[in-house]
Amino acid sequence: MSSWNVIQNHISFHAVYNSSILDALKFANQSGFKGIQIAVEVPHLSFEQVSDEDCFQIRNYAKKHDLYITLHAPDDVVSLFVINPALQQGIFAYYTALFDFAEKIGACLITIHLGKMTTFPTDTIPELKYPEEDLLIYWEALENNLGEIVKSARNRFILCVENYYFNPFILEVLEPLIQDEEIFLCWDIAKTFTRSGEKIAEIEAFFLDNLSQIRQVHLHDIHNYRSHRSIGEGIIDFAYFIKLLKDVTIEDYCIEVRPHSRAVDSYKKLEKIIQNH
Repeated sequence: MSSWNVIQNHISFHAVYNSSILDALKFANQSGFKGIQIAVEVPHLSFEQVSDEDCFQIRNYAKKHDLYITLHAPDDVVSLFVINPALQQGIFAYYTALFDFAEKIGACLITIHLGKMTTFPTDTIPELKYPEEDLLIYWEALENNLGEIVKSARNRFILCVENYYFNPFILEVLEPLIQDEEIFLCWDIAKTFTRSGEKIAEIEAFFLDNLSQIRQVHLHDIHNYRSHRSIGEGIIDFAYFIKLLKDVTIEDYCIEVRPHSRAVDSYKKLEKIIQNH
């Protein structure tokens, strides 16, 4: 079986510019995609707008047409670096509701961003970004907050963390959770590069060391210093990365090119790239 025959059963698109989740599923079914990744931070797709009857229809449509659903949680608004107890409780309550919604619609995978530490660059050489005494506090906050999220998701679906503002500090916190398979990885390939196209060696090395723990891959190109461009228009060698992942159990290759009409173009280009290699 060719690489494309394996991969094409695991390709979704990022549902953002669809009128509803059900509309996104219908587009996937008509266009050859096997699933959708719902951007739940988009107001009109937010789960608070979805009734129980809607959830029933979404789940049934996906099952009837052999489609899968993944969710992408918000970015910094639910940062797991927060230390304020009131903010922590709000974030935990949000994730509890999100996870319950995921079960209602039959989502198989949720990807989260960890957020980022607040930076305060200094006018010095070398430049400092954080007060030294805050690093341990941030470490403990991330470890404890992420632990709560992992516990809430356990045995319900695959939980992935995306390489968003990854740094050695974050990687060290993640390592034991990854090794214990409490959490898996989402490799956004474009985030392995700077906007100017330079590869970030430590990020690639981390994923190469943890290939077996990757469950989702985000696919989009970088062109003219902008990411989320159509596949084949920029600097990324997709054939190289697909080959790296050929023996990995990837649940979802999500084409994060928007709107969905451009995702179709990227789907076709990805097929050509893989079949030509």
